[in-house]
Amino acid sequence: MQAKHKSLLRSSFEIIVSRVSVALISLLFLAYFARELPKPVLGLIAIHAAIVALTKVLVDLGLHFQVIREATPLIDQDRTSEAVRQIIGPATIIRMAATTGFVLILMLLGYLFVEDLQAAAPQINLNFALPFACGHIMLKNYQYILTPVYFARQQYWLDSLLDSGSASSEKLFAFLFYIAYGTDYLFAGMAIGTFITYVMAVWFQRDILVQYRGQNLSLGDIERRLKAYFPSYQRVLYRRGFKQLDRVVIAAMLPLAQMANYHIARQGAQLLSHLARFLSGPLSVRLATNLDDKTNKSDQGLYYTIMIAAPVLIACLSPWLIRLIGGDDYADAWPIMAVLAIAFMFNGLAEYQLSVIVVKGGANEPLHWERIAGIVGIGTTVLMIYWVGQIGAPLGQLVNFVLLYLYGRTVVRRILVT
Repeated sequence: MQAKHKSLLRSSFEIIVSRVSVALISLLFLAYFARELPKPVLGLIAIHAAIVALTKVLVDLGLHFQVIREATPLIDQDRTSEAVRQIIGPATIIRMAATTGFVLILMLLGYLFVEDLQAAAPQINLNFALPFACGHIMLKNYQYILTPVYFARQQYWLDSLLDSGSASSEKLFAFLFYIAYGTDYLFAGMAIGTFITYVMAVWFQRDILVQYRGQNLSLGDIERRLKAYFPSYQRVLYRRGFKQLDRVVIAAMLPLAQMANYHIARQGAQLLSHLARFLSGPLSVRLATNLDDKTNKSDQGLYYTIMIAAPVLIACLSPWLIRLIGGDDYADAWPIMAVLAIAFMFNGLAEYQLSVIVVKGGANEPLHWERIAGIVGIGTTVLMIYWVGQIGAPLGQLVNFVLLYLYGRTVVRRILVT
């Protein structure tokens, strides 16, 4: 018998309620570090945050949506063991192996350029901090790999609590280690805090994970899976990866002090990006269950209403919010937050389109416009930073998201009608 699915509003409410208090705690820690740390060190933390977000997309391999798309119907039909053997287990192992290899390469590259970074931020011993920073990246990705399993089982509240807990735990331990041992131990605290919540995430899914013994996972099977889901991976890469790549480009072009300004502004506006993820996760699950057209339209209307109203509010309040988070030293960064808020509005609408295209569409949906949007966005970022400095940094993302949204409108209409 098919399981009854929670409404989009109830599912999203479960996620948001469990995150609100944690998000506020995270912002309090950020406000403390903004006032306590030198701007170059906060700029390094901003670069690290950008790399964490980018790696989540790079090692997705198209398997995140595969778990949601294919495991959800099997779990609904009480065929959980089959879902684990055929979908969840292989996808998890492949992504974890790819993450481990990628992080090792990243650490090697870090040591190749550590002297340049050390000269820009002499307040922290990067030779000591780098292994902990890379360990934190790996653990964040390991926990993220379990996210579609929670979604397929409709455990939105639990996944949200663990993900939010990870964000708070890493900041709490970074704070404690900073107070006890100094700046060098910031990343050690972040790694330990994330390790605790990762162990909890594995524990809560132990009934699923213990069922997989690596059956039927040969090199040929891995190659087949990656080829089958490569189109979905490309779509996620162009829509989400370029958003994170933009941050890495900004980090490469701006001095660390200005990168700190961008980081503070983005952390305030990024609440909107999280909001889109809170809504699009349950939405993807509902799309995978083939609900009727009236329900799909109702979900779309609710999603669009929230994702338009909230960014406009954040943009209007940005001069006040930037002072609240960063203090007077970051007051002149409020235009960055305002532009990012509007950009994240279009990002939210594009996230809805991504869910529809990947879950309801097929591999034959064209990708060229998404490539163009990503490339134009990166190009705009480079040009605007070159012309007007840090204020131009968010404009590339605005252009990227607007182009993705305009392109996706036609595709989504066709898919839903079909």
